[in-house]
Amino acid sequence: MSIIVWAILLIAFIWALTLGHPIAWYLAQVLAVVLALVATAAALGLLAVGHNAHWTSDGPGMLLIMIGIPICGVIAWFFAVLAFTPTTSVEDPNREAPSRVRSLAQAWERYKVLTKRPH
Repeated sequence: MSIIVWAILLIAFIWALTLGHPIAWYLAQVLAVVLALVATAAALGLLAVGHNAHWTSDGPGMLLIMIGIPICGVIAWFFAVLAFTPTTSVEDPNREAPSRVRSLAQAWERYKVLTKRPH
C-alpha cells in the first residue's frame, strides 16, 4: 500500500513541475533541490561509514552500505535533473504555446494551425 502512496506523490510532484502556475512550479523545484541534497548527503554519509569501517564488517551491513551508495546517487541524480530541467515556461504569457496543450484534440488542432500552408 505504501508504494502506491509514494507513486501517487511522485506523479503529483512531476505534475506540479509541469504545471504552469508559478507558485506550484517554484515549490516543486525547491522540493526537488532539497530531495537531491538529502540523497547526496545520505550517499556521502554512507561513504563515511564505509570508510570508517575500512569497508569490512561481520555481516550484511557493509553490503547494504555498498548497495545504498549507488541507490542514493541515482535518487540524487533523478531529483537534480528534475530540478534543473526546464519543464515549463512560467513567464510565457502565450496560452496557445505547445507546453500549454492539455489534450490530444488540442494538440491536433495546434498541429493543423502550425502546418497550414498558404496556397
